[in-house]
Order: sequence, then C-alpha cells, then structure tokens
Amino acid sequence: MLLFSPSANRVTTIKHLLCAKYKMTDLGLVRCFLGIEIERDRSQRILHIYQQRTVRKLLATNGFSNCNSHWTPQPTGSKLQRSDPESNPTNSTAETLDSDGKQWYQSIVGSLMWLMLYTRPDLAFTVSMLSKFSSTPSTEDLATATYTLRYLRNMANLAIQYNASEPEATMPIGYTDSDFAGDPDDRKSTSGCVFMLAGGAIIWRACKQPLVAFSKMEGEYIDASDATKEAI
Repeated sequence: MLLFSPSANRVTTIKHLLCAKYKMTDLGLVRCFLGIEIERDRSQRILHIYQQRTVRKLLATNGFSNCNSHWTPQPTGSKLQRSDPESNPTNSTAETLDSDGKQWYQSIVGSLMWLMLYTRPDLAFTVSMLSKFSSTPSTEDLATATYTLRYLRNMANLAIQYNASEPEATMPIGYTDSDFAGDPDDRKSTSGCVFMLAGGAIIWRACKQPLVAFSKMEGEYIDASDATKEAI
C-alpha cells in the first residue's frame, strides 16, 4: 500500500490508524513497488521511476542477457501483416508458429506490455503492433518481438524523470499525432498521445483507430478527439 499526502503528519496519523486495526509493517519511503523502482533526490526535488530489474529478468528468462543490442524498439519501416491465409492470402512469406512458439511469443508480448504500462512509453507503439498477432503469430512476428528484447538490452536503464522545479510542474502538457492508413491489413490509422507533468510522462497511448479515416486530416481529428478525452 502506498500513502500520499502533502502533510507528513497526516501520513503518520493514517499509519497509526491502519496499524491499530490491521497487522501491518511500515517499510518507510517506497523504493520498489510492483516492480517499479523509485529514486528520489530531495535536494533537487527530482524523482525517477524505472524497471531495470524487471528488464534484466525478462532478458535472462528468454536467453537475451548477452545478446547483440539495437537502438530502436523495432526495425525501421517495419510493417507486420497477418500470416493467416484466410485473413491475408497475399502474405505467404511468414510461417505460423507452433504451439510452443505461440506461447513464447505471447509471453514476450505480455512482459513488454507490463513494462510499457508503467515506465516505458517508448514501447507503446511496438506493443500495440505486436499484440495484434497474439492469436496467430508468425516467425516474422516473433523475430520483431525478439528485436524489441535486443533493444531493451541496450536501453534497460531508461527512466522517467519528474522535476518539481520545472516551470510546467503544475500544468500538464499533451502531445498527439497519428499516421495515416498505417496498418497494411485494414488500412486503419494509429493514434498516439502523451501527457507530461513536471517534465515526465504521466499518460501515454498508442492504439489503432476504430474506423478507417478517409484523409490524413480526418485521422488527426480522430486522434485529437481521443486525446482531448484523456486531457479532461
């Protein structure tokens, strides 16, 4: 359980009330919570959150602790397509994985999603793309997933930094963008947005739009509408 308050006395009071009713242990200032590692610099009023241990464990589990690394989450210009002949008969270059390969692929994507949700907005688009093929992944999809693991090998220590001395520390700032007809299977666009507070990301998203945009401008309006909902 995490306790937040602008008043240290109020936190102490709540701790006493909880300990009086339940058997609890006070662990002091949080340093790790649900795999999220937290570092503070109280003099500079700076806070970092990251998941380096989780990344290292993920790489070790999949045998990528000493692999060659990459600088991007996926290959430049990567355009994955469905390998199911019924869904996409024109894509015959990739073979569908067997049950063991499918399970491995789903395990990698699930682990990447865990990282992306909490401290790795740089993985948002990649996870959105890879998760589309979880039911029938191909060898090409698996190669892209392992490419992302090689990227994490190179970028395991990335962190989100929040600085209370930033001019925008109390005012969230949002950015939004979309591609146009980027999905090669159904020609739907992908929306992306990120909101910053105190210099660090607090909300991020990358997902395929629910309908087909007929122009780049229409795709941008759909994306801006979704981002406005997040802002509100």
